[in-house]
Amino acid sequence: MLKKIVISILVLLMIAQASSATGVGASPGRLNFTVEVGSSDTQSLYVKNTGDSISNYLVYVDDEYTEWFLISNDNFTLDAGEVKEVTLELKPPVSGAGEHEFKAYVLSTSPEGDLGVGSGIKIPVNVHVSNVFAKGAVLFLMLIAGTFAYVMYRRRRDVQE
Repeated sequence: MLKKIVISILVLLMIAQASSATGVGASPGRLNFTVEVGSSDTQSLYVKNTGDSISNYLVYVDDEYTEWFLISNDNFTLDAGEVKEVTLELKPPVSGAGEHEFKAYVLSTSPEGDLGVGSGIKIPVNVHVSNVFAKGAVLFLMLIAGTFAYVMYRRRRDVQE
């Protein structure tokens, strides 16, 4: 019984040591994108290794929005205290108009992470996608209809005179 307790304590200490070796910081703490359908917006995210040894990092967004983003440097290694800029380029689909709230993630793991121990940060993301093209198309159609109505009105008036 005593042997099992000692082994359990040793395993917990090894896990605690491995997790304290990894650390992650990210700035800014929130990402805000404003974009029109058919164009793109780019934001920078700065990732810092706040741990005391080299760590691996992975940056990604919620599965539903993966196709919307091109993430440069999404998988990399940092030394203790090192900072890396990651660019997130948003290109929403035509059907993406509206307000969207989701998360971006930065995960840190030890290169020797046999136990899969690490740490991570969730970063709130707000995306406002406007569809100016659709509004422009409606205005264009209204202009065409107005011009047609005016031409018809002028023809009737000229015929009646």
